[in-house]
Amino acid sequence: MNKNQKIEMSVLKIKEHSFNMDEASFLEGETARVDLKQRFGYNLDLNFVDLILNIEYVYENIDPNKSILSISIQNVFSVNNLKEFFKNNELTLPEQIYISIVGMSISHSRAILSLKTSGSVFNQTLLPIMPSDKVAKAFFPDKIK
Repeated sequence: MNKNQKIEMSVLKIKEHSFNMDEASFLEGETARVDLKQRFGYNLDLNFVDLILNIEYVYENIDPNKSILSISIQNVFSVNNLKEFFKNNELTLPEQIYISIVGMSISHSRAILSLKTSGSVFNQTLLPIMPSDKVAKAFFPDKIK
């Protein structure tokens, strides 16, 4: 791809895959650890990439294996000329695209989580602000320097 060529990207779909909330396990004043996991996929023919973001809250000091709140959100993005980024049987996008996809996916997930927990004991349990570049580097260590 020409380095001066503009990359166009847009959101195609945001879909909730799963949601679980255990209000009986809520402990006022106890801090929950937030775990983020991702699954990344793409379709070269249809010019899209998707990032499924899995978010889980656990009380690490009480039961680190028990989720008290979890959500999985799929974020699908259109990326023009996606095939041009596929070389040697591997998709390698510009770093800023990975960072943008991660940042938007976190924001979408935060909004949906806020909506889903409205009126519950978890209504103030917001997904913290996270630097998109650091999360993207953790998710894609071989793609971001």
